[in-house]
Amino acid sequence: MSLVTCTRREFFFQVSAAAVLPWKSPVLDIHVHVDYSGRTNEQLLMHCDALGVKKGVLLPAEGSMRENPELSGNEACSTLMRAHPSALASLVNASVLPERAGPTARTSRW
Repeated sequence: MSLVTCTRREFFFQVSAAAVLPWKSPVLDIHVHVDYSGRTNEQLLMHCDALGVKKGVLLPAEGSMRENPELSGNEACSTLMRAHPSALASLVNASVLPERAGPTARTSRW
């Protein structure tokens, strides 16, 4: 096996040239949030479609992360995933803060 060497400039040129080639493989986006910066669910789906995402994994921002989990928490993610099962999967999230009791009960329904 021979070692291929190139300068940093040659390496970045080759990487940037490859970046403009059409991507032919399906894309799995493993970090998708609903209500990200006020984006609607329709905008989220259009964004994924434009980037060639075949499956997005929704990550709920619930508990200590957001004060309004109804916008971006477990229920919001579950509802959107059920409406678009071929495009989305979802994880669940629970706060570990003592003042938010019952994380196991909250997540077990999803």
